[in-house]
Amino acid sequence: MSNAQENGNGFKFAWIAFLWACGFMAACKIMYNIAWYEFAPGMHKPVTFVAGVLLFAVLALAPAIVYPIGRKRGASGPLLVLVSFLTLLIWDAWEVYRVTEFFTIGESLYYGLNSVFIAAVLAGISEMGAWEAYFRKKEKKEGGPGLMGPVLTALAGLALLYVVMFWNLGQSWFYIYQSGYRALF
Repeated sequence: MSNAQENGNGFKFAWIAFLWACGFMAACKIMYNIAWYEFAPGMHKPVTFVAGVLLFAVLALAPAIVYPIGRKRGASGPLLVLVSFLTLLIWDAWEVYRVTEFFTIGESLYYGLNSVFIAAVLAGISEMGAWEAYFRKKEKKEGGPGLMGPVLTALAGLALLYVVMFWNLGQSWFYIYQSGYRALF
């Protein structure tokens, strides 16, 4: 199989994994929203809890699923990274659209930069860096790219994730986020 065919095959599998992740994300989101209206009062809280946990698991792990599936089959480059992040971008666009019901367009777009989205992106960067390091170590091409870039990418993503979500329990980043909101609106 030629390199171009292998690369195209990898992208095909990455897109299939992406579609599965998006479908699962949509199902969780729909279940979360329907539970409040359709289920008995005693059932809606457990159903929304499970749907919410699964939804955020998909957001946190989508790049860790899509990237290696495409990369293992030969896909590489910026398009593979884009496909890995599309689930997060779709979820964020969905949330921005949802809040336009009660915020202005500018405020809604700013809401799209909330800490959950930023954390998911940083986790995705770390996941893809770790997977790329794994594949490079496994392939060990003579004169090929080294491990330093992906390892540093994974570590930088984790460090920034710590700053956004865990440093002072996320309060420091939220203060910066709120200061930006006050300055703009």
